[in-house]
Amino acid sequence: MGREGRRVAVVHADAGVDYRQVRQAYVGYVYGDSTCGQAALYGLGQSGIPIVNVNNNCSTGSTTLYLARQAVESGAAECVLALGFEQMQRGALTIQWPDRPSPFERFDKVAHAVQGISDAPFAAQYFGGAGAAYAQQYGTGPETFAAIAVKARRHAANNPYAVFRDPVTTEDVLNSPHIFGPLTRLQCCPPTCGAAAAVITTEEFARKHGLRTDVSIAAQAMTTDTPSTFDEADMRKLVGYDMSKEAARQVYEAAGAGPEDIPVVELHDCFTTNELLTYEALGLTPEGTAEKFVADGDNTYGGRVVTNPSGGLLSKGHPLGATGLVDVVLDTDLPTSFTTATPSPGTTGTLMPASRREALLAQAARMFAEHGYTGVGIEDIGSAVGITGPSVYNHFPSKLDMLTTLIARGAATLQTELSAAYLAAAGAPDALRRLVRSYLRFVCAHPHLIDLLITETGNLPPAERHQARQVQHDYLTEWVHLSRLVDPGLDPAVARIRVHAVLSIANDAARMPRLHDNPALPAALEILADRLLEAPL
Repeated sequence: MGREGRRVAVVHADAGVDYRQVRQAYVGYVYGDSTCGQAALYGLGQSGIPIVNVNNNCSTGSTTLYLARQAVESGAAECVLALGFEQMQRGALTIQWPDRPSPFERFDKVAHAVQGISDAPFAAQYFGGAGAAYAQQYGTGPETFAAIAVKARRHAANNPYAVFRDPVTTEDVLNSPHIFGPLTRLQCCPPTCGAAAAVITTEEFARKHGLRTDVSIAAQAMTTDTPSTFDEADMRKLVGYDMSKEAARQVYEAAGAGPEDIPVVELHDCFTTNELLTYEALGLTPEGTAEKFVADGDNTYGGRVVTNPSGGLLSKGHPLGATGLVDVVLDTDLPTSFTTATPSPGTTGTLMPASRREALLAQAARMFAEHGYTGVGIEDIGSAVGITGPSVYNHFPSKLDMLTTLIARGAATLQTELSAAYLAAAGAPDALRRLVRSYLRFVCAHPHLIDLLITETGNLPPAERHQARQVQHDYLTEWVHLSRLVDPGLDPAVARIRVHAVLSIANDAARMPRLHDNPALPAALEILADRLLEAPL
């Protein structure tokens, strides 16, 4: 439980909230004795707040968020913690309490009647059977399911939190050991240990304490089985197709949006078959068209909607108590649009995200960087993405809101990469190396965003300006701290000079079009950064 406490401490540091400000906590896990939630949080202090333990199988993490949101929304508390964690056992999921009636008896009865009895793991029987039913109705080939696993690994390459980041081919997936139905081993998520947390507050609380207000919950729904799950002898419905479809309907209605408005989705890919089914349950593609959706690349960058940019459970693993929260937390940090190199002079860069809001932000970043914040009007930005007149105000009330959102994203990325470097590092040298590499990747991928962090932060409102500058100051301080851990005899002033030199050169190089377009730039900057940080001064 101590590890979970340290992870929650990192979350509170990221959020800018002290544990003493939290008025309620909802803690989710599946495998553990009663009151593990208290044990996980007491390392942060014994504040006397209500701590509610939650067990809801794979939806445990999202249930903690659901309860935390309700507590805030109802006015019962203005600052609530949602935490999920799991210490998993090796191998496939099994029934833990065979001496009493199983909650899966009703499901097993349907599954056995439809497809017989097998020695395969029970979850693989459910979801493999669902995939087989879909393939039988629509003629879906096994390579379609395998392509989802290939995409997962490709996305995971950009996620420092993913367990499996090495690429695989369709042949690798199909040639891995067969499990059940269309499923092979590489199409089944692995059981892994992990934790995730989120702090939910009212907007008033966030503003009062100088916290971020750019991430909000527009809508949330939770559903359970209806008679169709058990009465229709359909494995797809047995694994929750109708539940997901109904939850999506409720969320779209509450948010005033539709699937066509969603540019990125983190969904439950415990098996490739469930990801494919969920495409249709969420309305991302019409029923019966998921194979074309995959074949056309509409589930990845450059397509209609980026699904599981984190790499999904297939790459991150599935710590049951944390999964539902991991999907939400990662979704606020990972890229939601396809990033291309800065267009060469004389070109306009025609590739745009599907979401109008994301397209406006992409153009705002480019235009603010090229012409300055004061030299661009909100109508100019709207016109650049084909939005004319007052329609642009449906997405952002002002260009200041665009700038605030962009700089908050940049600052959040720095915080995320810093936390990732510390959590994954084997020691100070490794942490510094990871931090350097992550920053160089960031500046080379987002030169316009770096330009805004450097030149336009002064145009933010006072509270947001202070927070952005504090993040940048803290980030630089961590570089200096790690440099001195690597070389304890290093003078603090010298360490700061070295760090400033690395950051300045990287920032300037990434913002120069003739250098940015050079594919050798990241490698050259890595070598230069290594030399500068080791240079005698």
